Amino acid sequence: MNRRKPIPATPEQRDAQRHVVAIIKANSVLNRGGLALWRPDSEDIYNTADADAVAAGLELLGVHSTIVTRYMPPQSYERRMRKGREVRVSWSELATLVNWMPSLKERMEGLPEDASTVFEFPFFEPRPEGMAVCQGAFASRWPWWTEKQARRMGLFCVDCDCDLRAEDRVAYLIANAEGRKRLHCGDCCNDGLDALEALTKGQRTGR
Repeated sequence: MNRRKPIPATPEQRDAQRHVVAIIKANSVLNRGGLALWRPDSEDIYNTADADAVAAGLELLGVHSTIVTRYMPPQSYERRMRKGREVRVSWSELATLVNWMPSLKERMEGLPEDASTVFEFPFFEPRPEGMAVCQGAFASRWPWWTEKQARRMGLFCVDCDCDLRAEDRVAYLIANAEGRKRLHCGDCCNDGLDALEALTKGQRTGR
């Protein structure tokens, strides 16, 4: 039986393979929704490839990806969160990537059955038109941030100080008297219903 010979890769594909695989091994997040790779919006010496370069390399390998703007916690010497762009590859596209990166298959098979299928941090926000379902613009690494990093990104309830990343917690974005919006757990804000009622009442009275 004659076996079909693999199609030889072009020099450009081999270069893309070496570049992309190295970055994925060092920085990627994987769940059952796919793979995500965050790159900072900066030109410092440690930023060896921006999101566009990674996406272009993946495209050369026949792997489709999307890019979204997302934020990471500030470094210890920084005050503001770091803005960057995240390259995301859906689970259905990973079979093609495995052809270029065989070690990825082991990571995929090692994921638990109940592993998350989403990358976004979900929360609710009371609005005059009703309770809105929202997603935080956090990098997909948010479930693995340290406590200090999560605090700097506001992922702890401002009232009871619980970690809002816990599975038994639901987050609500509530504005205080000064209009500053912060995340609260459902236990501390009555699941956002009080704030929603106040907004609805204000809308009826024209305030």
